[in-house]
Amino acid sequence: MAQWLSINQAKQLVKQGLYRLETGSNSDAQQIYDKQSGNYVGHIKNGQYYQSPNYQIPQYIIQKFEVFDRNAWDKRRDW
Repeated sequence: MAQWLSINQAKQLVKQGLYRLETGSNSDAQQIYDKQSGNYVGHIKNGQYYQSPNYQIPQYIIQKFEVFDRNAWDKRRDW
């Protein structure tokens, strides 16, 4: 079963330094690569995220989202 990232998740992983953005062949496209493995993740073009069907989300990325989700839950409880 394939797992898919949302554009917000991909952007969040770039901000966390786990993924890197590179300018694509077109100036309006940005390619995304996994920094640890060097694998191509997908690209963002015209505000749309396109994940490579060959990209398997590694366990360390999945675990990172579990931490993100826990931290977001803790912040919501603080109100």
